Amino acid sequence: MALHSSDVPWVALNESLQWRSFQATVRRLQKRGNRLFVVLGPYHQLQLTAASRERFVKVRQGVVDWLEQSDIVYCAPSLLPADEYGDASHPLAGGYQ
Repeated sequence: MALHSSDVPWVALNESLQWRSFQATVRRLQKRGNRLFVVLGPYHQLQLTAASRERFVKVRQGVVDWLEQSDIVYCAPSLLPADEYGDASHPLAGGYQ
């Protein structure tokens, strides 16, 4: 697969409506006694420009930090080999293994 560099304009967590909604949903579920397990799907960072990759890593780390501070069990897979992605955010069968 030929790689191309994408300059994705990642939204900072403190500016993200989706992130605030996610946090509110998590809190609501916890208040109701639910146990949560969050999976941060792998993202094909090698398709990003260096600047976009840096922004992505910062956002992802912010998510991980919040999950840890909130005592939420999570799985955050590391970067997969390039040939295990079908596109930027979907692993192929080998990537799921």
